[in-house]
Amino acid sequence: MTGEIPWLKDVPPADMQRIVDAVYRVHSLIAAITDLDTLLESIIDESKQVAHAEACSLLLFDPTAKQLYFHITHGEKGDQQALKREVRLTLDQGVAGAAAGRMQAINVADANSDPRFYKTADEISHFKTRSLLAVPMLDHGSLIGVIEVVNKIDGNAFTDVDLHVMEVFASLAATSIVKARLIEDNLKAARLAAIGQAVSGLSH
Repeated sequence: MTGEIPWLKDVPPADMQRIVDAVYRVHSLIAAITDLDTLLESIIDESKQVAHAEACSLLLFDPTAKQLYFHITHGEKGDQQALKREVRLTLDQGVAGAAAGRMQAINVADANSDPRFYKTADEISHFKTRSLLAVPMLDHGSLIGVIEVVNKIDGNAFTDVDLHVMEVFASLAATSIVKARLIEDNLKAARLAAIGQAVSGLSH
């Protein structure tokens, strides 16, 4: 396995087991959970745990408004719900917006010294961001959203291993969202077709 994925070669055995267990749990959840929000909540919780982060958020991309909005937030400190109510980011706002715009993960060791850091989110949520890792969720080159983990619990910066693991989780989340939306669209089309047939039958 380490021969196929170069970044795994430097992962300590204990961390390797933790990563494998987390990815296995997420795969199992995808197979078992049919409700999208419940599945995404579980992926975000696993992301927070495996990255040893104080908080984790999933932002979805609104292609019409060209903005990111907080869909799920997990954290024991600050007003996480305020982020969902009040914050929207353009693709040039904040670290999450920059990651989405570049379609590339961004690892920030010191948020306050990074000009991309969007301090307003901290002011609204009453949360103190020290470090953060933002990973875009992509499906065949299309932006779905961003997963963001905030503040490594041990006070250090997020590592390259954290980045790569979050890329795996972001890919799984993107695939789940796209599949769920496709199923929802198919169900809507089926309902409309059934209504059309019923109306046509009544008219005859």
